[in-house]
Amino acid sequence: SMLSESDRLVAYTVAAASPTGSVGTGPSGRRHCIVLPDGAGGGGGRLYGRLKRLVKEQRRSALARRQAAYLAEVRAALNQRMRPGELRARLAGMRERLDDPDLLSTEVLLTTLLAYRKAQDYSGMVTLIEHVGEQYNSSEGVQYYYAFALNRRNLPGDRQRALQVASAALEAADRPVPSLLALLGRIYKDLFTDSDCQDKETLSLSLHWCVLASGPPNHLD
Repeated sequence: SMLSESDRLVAYTVAAASPTGSVGTGPSGRRHCIVLPDGAGGGGGRLYGRLKRLVKEQRRSALARRQAAYLAEVRAALNQRMRPGELRARLAGMRERLDDPDLLSTEVLLTTLLAYRKAQDYSGMVTLIEHVGEQYNSSEGVQYYYAFALNRRNLPGDRQRALQVASAALEAADRPVPSLLALLGRIYKDLFTDSDCQDKETLSLSLHWCVLASGPPNHLD
C-alpha cells in the first residue's frame, strides 16, 4: 500500500483542498474522505500527493476492468453462432457504452468494428468511426475498416470516399499494406461492376492493385 501504518487513515477519495482541512463522514458516520488544507506543507503535503496517486491508480484499475469486461462481452458475441441480424441486435444493445470516451481505446474500437463486420452492419461501422472522431481515425486498422464499410454500404458517393480513405491510409503507411492494396483492388472492381462492366479504366486499376497486393512475382534462377 502507498499509505504507511503510521498514517492511520482510511481514504477512498481525495476531496478539494479547504482552508482548514477536515475529515468528511458518510451516512454511516465512518470516515471516508480526507480534505487537506490548501497548500498544506510538510507531512500533510506529502500525504496529499500520495493520496492523489492512489486515487489515480484506483481509477486506472477500474477503467481497465471496465474495458476488459466490454471486450470479453464483444468477443463472446463474436464466438457465438448467431445470424447477422441477431448479432446486430446484440451489438445495438452495447452501443451506447461507447459514448463514454473513457471506455474507448484503439483495441476496444477495432474489436467492435470486427463484430460489426461479422454482423454485416456496414452503416453502423461508418457511423461509429465518424462518431469517435480524429483521436482514433489515424489508426491504420480503423481507416481500413472505414474504407471497407463505405464500399460495402454503397450509398451515393461512398465508393469514391472509400477510395480516398484507403489511398490516404496507404500513403501514410511506412510500408506496403497488403490489406489496403487488396481493398483498393476490390473497390475498383466494384466500380467496374457498377458501370455495367463498361468502365475499362476501373478494371485496369483493379487488376493493378490486386497484383500489387499479391506481392512481387517469384523468379526462378
